Amino acid sequence: MKNDFSKYMCEICKFSFGFDNMAYSSDGKKLICKNCYNIIAKRNDKPTLEESRIKSSVALQLPLSVPDRVNMMCVDCKYKFSLKTGSRIAAVCPYCSKGRLAKYDELTADNLINEVSNSKNFY
Repeated sequence: MKNDFSKYMCEICKFSFGFDNMAYSSDGKKLICKNCYNIIAKRNDKPTLEESRIKSSVALQLPLSVPDRVNMMCVDCKYKFSLKTGSRIAAVCPYCSKGRLAKYDELTADNLINEVSNSKNFY
């Protein structure tokens, strides 16, 4: 049976609150009330709990691929990364520093079949 009378004491203001009004401090060691958390967040120029929830929900709505970037894969070490289009930085693998790169689309069965069927060595 759920105990609705559970109260937790804030480590900063020493008032008792229900668990719904509590949060862990940035170091994860103290249980503090949301009011104290928001005051500390404003003092440290960090987002408050509500702002961070809004940002996380907005981030979930953003597209996964950024249109001004090209997904690449190193042919030698198979490392996957992205490059900005029109970048003046040399197109080399950031992992092994070799220049043999290929555009990388998500590996699907259709893409794999198309790649193999377009190969010159296909019999």
